[in-house]
Amino acid sequence: MRHLLLAIRPTLYAQGHASEVTLDRLVMALATHVAHTYGGMRARSDAKIGRLARWQEQRAKELLAANLTRGITLADLAKACELSIRHFTRAFRGSTGMSPHGWLLQLRIEKAKGFLTGSRRMLADIALECGFADQSHFTRAFQRSVGLSPGAWQRQHRR
Repeated sequence: MRHLLLAIRPTLYAQGHASEVTLDRLVMALATHVAHTYGGMRARSDAKIGRLARWQEQRAKELLAANLTRGITLADLAKACELSIRHFTRAFRGSTGMSPHGWLLQLRIEKAKGFLTGSRRMLADIALECGFADQSHFTRAFQRSVGLSPGAWQRQHRR
């Protein structure tokens, strides 16, 4: 294939139709066609526009989970994923359907549900253990997400 392209190169230049860029594009298009048609090559599934790569999404979620109670900045998350803050935020939303803060909030609420069903701890203690500022913040976030207050949810799901 290389020799074929080298053979047509003088013809393209002689007719004034090609530049180095045009030739490079022709080579790339031909190589891609051969790889897809005869080599079984397929486009990467994790290379979707507006989404994080699998490793980036996994890394961001691990960092959020590890910093559940003390929090982590968007700058730290973006740096770990080797992206700008703006690009990271958009790509995270594209991958998960929610903002990093929204995802962290859902993770905190899921952890709180485990405490609510498995123990008789006070709501204020559960709130602090899950990373909420106080019981009031916990109750508002829980009710907004679940549709019930933590106490009502606990009564319905007590083991």
